Amino acid sequence: MNTKMPKGKTPSLIGSTLGRPKRIEVERLSTCVRCSGAIAAGAVCYAIPRLNRPFSKPGRYCQECYSRILDQTEKDLQDLRTI
Repeated sequence: MNTKMPKGKTPSLIGSTLGRPKRIEVERLSTCVRCSGAIAAGAVCYAIPRLNRPFSKPGRYCQECYSRILDQTEKDLQDLRTI
């Protein structure tokens, strides 16, 4: 599904710039905002709004990128618990 590896650090849901993710079904061909991979119509993807941008639509993430975001969020939570 991914055409190339995403660049940069994996985002975390802990930060204040991302809103609450929603699971949505894709109605037509879309692209993942992280890896630029195609998300086919009828597939499930995750929409994460960016709170620091007014009038912006939520970014769509493929399942693979979303699982990486969840892993990073869990890692950040574990780091906070050890402090």
